[in-house]
Order: sequence, then C-alpha cells, then structure tokens
Amino acid sequence: MDVFSRAIVGWSAATSKRAKLVPDALELATAEWVDWFNNQRLHTATGDIPPHEHETKYYAQHQPQPAAGVNA
Repeated sequence: MDVFSRAIVGWSAATSKRAKLVPDALELATAEWVDWFNNQRLHTATGDIPPHEHETKYYAQHQPQPAAGVNA
C-alpha cells in the first residue's frame, strides 16, 4: 500500500517523525497507573480491598448524626 492509496481510504502519511508520541504515551501510562493505585490495587492495611471501596465504607460509617431533638 502506498501513500496515494492510503489517502483514498482516509489515512495520511506523516512528512516527519513526531517527537510528541513519547510524551503522549508516558502521560497515558501515568494516568493508568494513578487510576490503578487510587481505585484498583488491594492494600493489606485496609483489609485487602481497593482504597476507593475503603473510603466509601469509611464515610458511610462516619456520617454526622443529627442533633437530639432536631427534626430534619
């Protein structure tokens, strides 16, 4: 397949190599790692559950209680 046939199907050929590909890949890899670290990893200090699940359980158990005698 040559440059002309690629243009027919909507592809384009770069005239020079892009140096932006490496930073883009690094940014994506970093974002994926941060998502894994914050939401998916199992942590032994929290009972082998993901940090996000631990945080949800924590806040569910520590909701402020309404003051006595106050109607909501």
